[in-house]
Amino acid sequence: MGNNEVEEVEFDTVTLEMEDGTKSDFAIVAVYPVEEQQYVVMIPVDENGEVPEDAEMEIFRFKQLEGDEVEITPIEDEEELAKAETAFDQLAAEEE
Repeated sequence: MGNNEVEEVEFDTVTLEMEDGTKSDFAIVAVYPVEEQQYVVMIPVDENGEVPEDAEMEIFRFKQLEGDEVEITPIEDEEELAKAETAFDQLAAEEE
């Protein structure tokens, strides 16, 4: 792929209800384990499914429930977040 070519990638999207009751759409970038916990990396998308220029990836806890049900919760512990970020950075480096 040349330097000027852009590869389009399709992501699954989810809608999360935020703590203030608003709903936000996210594209799922990756789901990966760290020790006994699963994490999901997501990036906000607009109503057209496009990623805004100023969007930043976010990491959440991820738990598979019954069937297609999942539980996605914010990470509030700084140490846990740092561990999840490091693991994602390593995963991303392996993909390059």
